[in-house]
Amino acid sequence: MRFLHGKVKAKKGDTVKIGVSQPTRVLVMTKTQYKRYAKHRTFTYFGGQKDSTYDFSVPKDGVWHIIVEKGSFRNPKNIETTVIRELGQLPAASDKKKKKKKKKKELEAPEVTESMESNDEASAENTDETPREE
Repeated sequence: MRFLHGKVKAKKGDTVKIGVSQPTRVLVMTKTQYKRYAKHRTFTYFGGQKDSTYDFSVPKDGVWHIIVEKGSFRNPKNIETTVIRELGQLPAASDKKKKKKKKKKELEAPEVTESMESNDEASAENTDETPREE
């Protein structure tokens, strides 16, 4: 069996549109089911025989494997595909969980005092008073 394989990461409620140029089998499955498909074991999937476009509504968050079968080795089909992921509706404002914001404690800045070192000569120059001689 020849097939095209791709992966799409999607969330619950998203829509994945898979377009095919010819009627063929389109399968959408989880990673576990894809491994079973690749080993030719029994597997479950969404989809089936599709003529043009398949709109897959994602039932749960995760990575979804998309398989488009291209016929057999003796009778291959030349199929072109497109995959588009459309985001689901955002929850309403009332549905959103409100997060409590932690208030940051305001730190009080310590008072900064300028320390003045006094030189006898400098302090005498900067003041109006003249030094007393004793």
